[in-house]
Parts: sequence; C-alpha cells; structure tokens
Amino acid sequence: MATSVYGSVNPQDIQPGEGLIDGSTIQTCLWPQAARSGLTALAGGGAAGATQLLPGLNEIDTVATAADSCLLPVALAGATVLVYNATNTSLTVWPQQANPNNAANAADVITNLAGAAVLSLACAGNTVQQFRCFKAGTWKATV
Repeated sequence: MATSVYGSVNPQDIQPGEGLIDGSTIQTCLWPQAARSGLTALAGGGAAGATQLLPGLNEIDTVATAADSCLLPVALAGATVLVYNATNTSLTVWPQQANPNNAANAADVITNLAGAAVLSLACAGNTVQQFRCFKAGTWKATV
C-alpha cells in the first residue's frame, strides 16, 4: 500500500481514466506509453522498407535528406502514434500498404487536417506529428 494525501492507496486499484477523489476533485490517471528514441528514417524515402514506428512515442533523430521515411503501424481503433522529428529536415510518414483488418487487405489511409485522404504526410523538422485511429484502417493526423 502506498500512502498519499488521500490516505492509503493500493496500486492495483488505480485504473486509467477519470475518477472522483473526494466527491469534488477529479483525478485523471493515464497509463504510460511506450517511448523510443534514436530512430533513423529510411534514406531515399518510400513506404517499402521504411523505419517501422510503434504505438506510443517515436523520436526520429536522423533524417539524412528531405522525404526520408517512416511507416506507421497497422491502423487499429484506439491506437495513438506520436512522431517527433528531432532534426531540421522534413521526413515523410507512410501508412501500412496492407491491413488485414481492411476489406481485401487494402492499404491504410491518413486523413490530414483538411479532412482529405492522403498517401503520405510530411513531418517538418523539430515538430511533433500525432496520428490517432478511431476506426480500423484510417489514421487521423494532427499537427
């Protein structure tokens, strides 16, 4: 048991989401996300052979030339991927070219801020790009 300002807390009792602490104070508990750094974007770009990203946090530390690339994981509902391009060079993020959860194993798509489906998305240097999947097969991108 751990002790907090609210008394004894059993770590197994902590669940992700919001909860009332004392009848009026809302506490939010989130599970930590996986984080990877030191990634290198695929030189020459393109989806084939691109550096595989994982759900959670991904820091790209090497982008040799503009449009070097990374590949999102399969778009499964509820997944979130954050891409931090820690370089001064723009990189390209691609969706999976086949997803067994899509009809006929079709490619995933990325929907940009304008609501248009795009084949890939540029991630400018020194920015974080966020991708969220609300339904299988489609990543929603925000900057």
